[in-house]
Amino acid sequence: MGTNTAGVDSKPRVAFVENNTWLVVYSSTWVGMNGELGVDYDIMYAVTEDNGLSWSTPLPLNDYAMTDYEEDYGPTISSDMKEYNSTLVAMWWSKQPSSTDFDIVWSRSPDSGRTWTPAKLLLPSIFSSDSDTDQTPFVETDRKGVWVCVFASYNATIVSGVNTGTDCDVFASYSVDNGLTWSGASLVNSGGKTDGASATSNNIDSNPSLATDRKGIWVTVWKCYGGVDTDICSCTALSARSRKYAISDSYIRYVAFSSNNGKTWSTSNFVNSYYNGDTLNEGEPSIAGSAAGVFIVVWRSQDSAMGSSELSDPEIAVAISTTNGCTLPPCSLFRRC
Repeated sequence: MGTNTAGVDSKPRVAFVENNTWLVVYSSTWVGMNGELGVDYDIMYAVTEDNGLSWSTPLPLNDYAMTDYEEDYGPTISSDMKEYNSTLVAMWWSKQPSSTDFDIVWSRSPDSGRTWTPAKLLLPSIFSSDSDTDQTPFVETDRKGVWVCVFASYNATIVSGVNTGTDCDVFASYSVDNGLTWSGASLVNSGGKTDGASATSNNIDSNPSLATDRKGIWVTVWKCYGGVDTDICSCTALSARSRKYAISDSYIRYVAFSSNNGKTWSTSNFVNSYYNGDTLNEGEPSIAGSAAGVFIVVWRSQDSAMGSSELSDPEIAVAISTTNGCTLPPCSLFRRC
């Protein structure tokens, strides 16, 4: 892609921008054409305007790339896909120059990736003074001006009036002005108030993925570790325009309703239906949704219930909801082609 850069490149993410234009972001230790970027990880981006046939020379997206010596990891990007001058938002976790720990930062482009705003802290009142790791953001938009970001954090007091303990939990922040400003954090994993209540608790919720039907429904999935193995959990936020009654099934026990696009979330539960009693790991969850209300979750599974030979042969599992993420049938093995 672009220049054959020497350095470690990882965590690529791609977004469709407009017409034949696409944009890729990734973490890289490339030092730049003249060594100006240093040997630390920075966030790079490259653009194609011919559907991937050729790519621009990579450029740093984090504006402080030439002056910092700290690491920038795990970018996420989304676009509202307008016909002209699409808005893009990129987020990543960074030990940016003014920080002593990893925080979530973001940058916005109002012109299809041609220019980017200086990176800002997602929650400046919290991240500017905390010493806890905030990581693995995922951002998505309904393409109508609403954006939601989910991320993992070890900060026990990131939500006002709520103590989530010393473990890692999943949180959300939203924007209703097309990514110009972002809300305070809300807790996504409903067990977060109690699963890390003591210093010996070992519950880690991380690596969230997010999707929307672009009609007010948002579903997030993430990896949760409870001390024995990791499983895949899910949670749903629904607008007030959606159903007004409680929904219960084998996988999502309760659904909470929200009119604020990600400010509050339903009670979370396991996506992998065989979670109870298994001791093998699930990981790398990803979710996508459609305007028809279909949501598909895929993840890596080591469980024999998914046809895996355990550690030596992980498989890809899938769960499909045709009811706006409100119910998930038993998961199954992803069909190989």
